Amino acid sequence: MIQRTGPTAVAACVALVVLLSGCTTLTETVNDPKVAPHSATATPTDAQAVNVPGLKWPDGSNFTAIGRALEDASPARPDVDFKQLYDTSHLASDGKAFAAFALGPDGSLFGALGKLADISRETRTLASHESVGTYVDRGFTELTRTPGKHQLGANSHITGGAVSEDDVVWAEIEDGTSLTGGWTIYNAPRDTGKASVLATSSDAGASDETPMALGAPIPVISASRAFWQAPIEDPKSGAAASQVVSADLAEHGSLRVEHQAANAPANFGGTVAFLDTSVNEDGTSLARGISVLVPGEEPVELLHVAPAAPAGLEIEAFDSEGTVFGFFYGGDHYVVDSASGSVASFPIPNNAAVAGSATCGSRSTWTLSYDGVPTGERYIYNTQDSTLKVVSNKRFTGAAVCTGDYISWALWQPSGGAFQIWDVVTRWGD
Repeated sequence: MIQRTGPTAVAACVALVVLLSGCTTLTETVNDPKVAPHSATATPTDAQAVNVPGLKWPDGSNFTAIGRALEDASPARPDVDFKQLYDTSHLASDGKAFAAFALGPDGSLFGALGKLADISRETRTLASHESVGTYVDRGFTELTRTPGKHQLGANSHITGGAVSEDDVVWAEIEDGTSLTGGWTIYNAPRDTGKASVLATSSDAGASDETPMALGAPIPVISASRAFWQAPIEDPKSGAAASQVVSADLAEHGSLRVEHQAANAPANFGGTVAFLDTSVNEDGTSLARGISVLVPGEEPVELLHVAPAAPAGLEIEAFDSEGTVFGFFYGGDHYVVDSASGSVASFPIPNNAAVAGSATCGSRSTWTLSYDGVPTGERYIYNTQDSTLKVVSNKRFTGAAVCTGDYISWALWQPSGGAFQIWDVVTRWGD
């Protein structure tokens, strides 16, 4: 059964949104001392903000950003800027592959364990897996599953997951593809390690043929609930669409539709932010805004793409944690700190794409790829001091997960005509 949230008579007013919409309206380049100038290490003075074509704050004022250059990134120093805590390389040497989907608040990795032959270097996912669990201190601890009808077949794979102090959640697709198919959300309390089914695609009214063109479910945890995007068919056009749903982790009760025409939920300010999507007459779907869920009220907008924006532009690669969120739009990667109101933009080279983006604490991290092949640089931007760092390694796969001060990235190396792949967990800051 699905429980729907309805509109309220009271207009939502959230402090974090007030901070954003309260930014000064800018129609020309101005000096803004709150954010860093065009340098990775310079003192934030004489910074210049420029309008971003087509993007608007909720009140209709121009969305402005401080331009930065990736070339200005300074090399991140091991044992100074970050410390390497551990890696999972010994699993790869045993013919296994550990595909991480989340980092716990304590720096422990959670993911799927399977055969090295079944992992994709590009997507960092396993075509099939043997078990799900946590890796720390050179040991893998398997989560046990409650027996039942939702024991997935050998061809299922994990699309993503999340970890909190108390719970682990993840999503699996039954047919091993991200085009169509049924999905299952699992939940395991961390104190027991016993996983059970939280929800399935049938609970959301979807069939095994429902298209997942907007992406498969990737759950997040907020306020003891799991939130994820549920692929559906647009009732008018029949085109691929999605909605954000949630379920109580303690009660495993009915699903609740949080917002329709929405996807990519992410933690933000103690609640969940998501992309507003709309289906066009031709059946295509574009992400035209970012909004925040407000319990018991209508979602509150963070920003939107104006109707007059250049055709085809949409918000992509959205992620957030705490008060910081990042996204790709119109050729630039943007990082917004809603606590300070600062916005930084990073122009992306032609023919390149943002890959492996993640936001955690005060940091946003990403790499670039050309035709699906990642470059050897991973960028880390810290909104607290406006510094841009880069870690260089030609063996980056492009995949990364992070939370708080922890960032984990995946590496690979050729081995006997095949390759090995493993994760490296680091901690940033003091």
